[in-house]
Amino acid sequence: MKRPQILLALDWYHPNIHRGVALFAKEHNWHLSSKTAFHHKLPTDWTGDGIIASAGARKEFRDFVENSTLPLVTIGRTCFGKPLVRDDNDKISEMAVNYFLNQGFRNFAFYYETPHSRGERFAEVLREKGKECTLLFPTDKQFLWEKNWQRLKSKLKSLPKPLAVFCADDNTAVEILEICYDSGIKMPEEVAVLGVHNDPIICENSVIPLSSVDNNHFQIGYKAAEQLYKLMNDEEVEPELYIPPSHVEERLSTDIVAFENIEVVKAMRFIKTHYMEPISVDDVVASTSISRRTLYTVFKEQVGRTIHNEILRQRLRQVEVELEQTDKAVKDIARDCGFQHVRVFNSVFKKNYGVTPNSWRKQFKA
Repeated sequence: MKRPQILLALDWYHPNIHRGVALFAKEHNWHLSSKTAFHHKLPTDWTGDGIIASAGARKEFRDFVENSTLPLVTIGRTCFGKPLVRDDNDKISEMAVNYFLNQGFRNFAFYYETPHSRGERFAEVLREKGKECTLLFPTDKQFLWEKNWQRLKSKLKSLPKPLAVFCADDNTAVEILEICYDSGIKMPEEVAVLGVHNDPIICENSVIPLSSVDNNHFQIGYKAAEQLYKLMNDEEVEPELYIPPSHVEERLSTDIVAFENIEVVKAMRFIKTHYMEPISVDDVVASTSISRRTLYTVFKEQVGRTIHNEILRQRLRQVEVELEQTDKAVKDIARDCGFQHVRVFNSVFKKNYGVTPNSWRKQFKA
């Protein structure tokens, strides 16, 4: 039987998208032609079975996608009437808001070179929660780099601290880090910065390591291939499929607890450092200088959760990452994330997610 011939034609490249497509191709015995994804030269006489493409800045790619008569699925922003798979900007922004709120921040800003849907949703969710957000867009239409740099320096110095800055992508987040570094603004003590894409080459080589929302490029690639498979087999496909982000990869740029009460900060620091160990509420209390009853009251007041529930939240957040990104047995994940008994872990997980850990993993990877 002839192997289906699939073209991966990307005018912008991300290795995790390629990995997602490649896994589906391997599972379904496709021959995947990936050369175009690297050198951006479109074939003129290609006669395969299906195409996965992205079309952005390059006109020849947009024309190729729009004029193709083969089964074709697009990745990214433009679809030209073709089925589209892309990241979910609303979910990305909501994850950023919840992450910063869980860190105790009360002052927020968003930065990108132009107005962006991620910033709009970030500000909207904060307003819904009674918080304000400063939008740090360039004011000059020509976007003069040096002028914008000086303007941002001045603005970042003037905004109340500690400040949580969300950026539309990792590159603009690195720009904020560099401005803070150049201005003598302490990071993350005064300004904490969060990007999007979780590109390790960028995030781990900035002036300080950058925290970033992982927008799940692997799943985007895998789901695009799945949509193409359906299209090639005359099955119904969704016109637009939005993939939610997987997690926040926390690095030094946001490694701060910003609550007002110093004892709550001590408690949160202890939980963040030791949640994967079999710690109890008594251990958290012992890390502070106040009584159990007093800590319970101020912790609940400022964090919005009990100490016990915060320990569980931190553990379950790591469990999600382990279930999504590894093939480890559930019992090993439970132990590694601080749960001493698998039965208790299964019960806690089902109470919070409505399904068992194995079912949740299957749903995520489906």
